[in-house]
Amino acid sequence: DISLSESDYLIVKVVREKKGGNGTEMWYGKLYGPLIYGITTNDREGAGVKFSYYLNPVADDRNLESDGRNP
Repeated sequence: DISLSESDYLIVKVVREKKGGNGTEMWYGKLYGPLIYGITTNDREGAGVKFSYYLNPVADDRNLESDGRNP
């Protein structure tokens, strides 16, 4: 079980190989609470997760504060 309250957040890093195989690019972001999840059907085949996030659109920039131009 994971519990993420409204004041909590998780830091994430997404890594992708650059085109042509010249190293990697990384994007940093954070997932904000509350994290809401659960089973949506009786047969346990349907489930859902709801959360808010910010992903910095600039590759290799570790800044996690939005500049207001990129929601």
